[in-house]
Amino acid sequence: MRSSPEVEIIGKEFLFTVTKATELFIIYLTKLSQKKGNNQEINYTDVVDVVDRKACMEFLEDFVPKKIKFSEYLSIMEKENMAEEKICSSFY
Repeated sequence: MRSSPEVEIIGKEFLFTVTKATELFIIYLTKLSQKKGNNQEINYTDVVDVVDRKACMEFLEDFVPKKIKFSEYLSIMEKENMAEEKICSSFY
């Protein structure tokens, strides 16, 4: 918050409110993930499933991506590079 140029002073009450809201959000995400998992242990795939399943968690998709194999990642990157080359070659 302090890195934003529009913010000059952050009040203690505001900081407490944001901290408490973050804490409540983490508790909510944890409880949703526990329902998916075995209630004793939460793993990454449980959190990913919650982010994929719940519409209100869509904003986390970039921060909690699905796990993929490195070979799949290379394939995706190769397809993107080929598409970029095709677009660039059409301009010249």
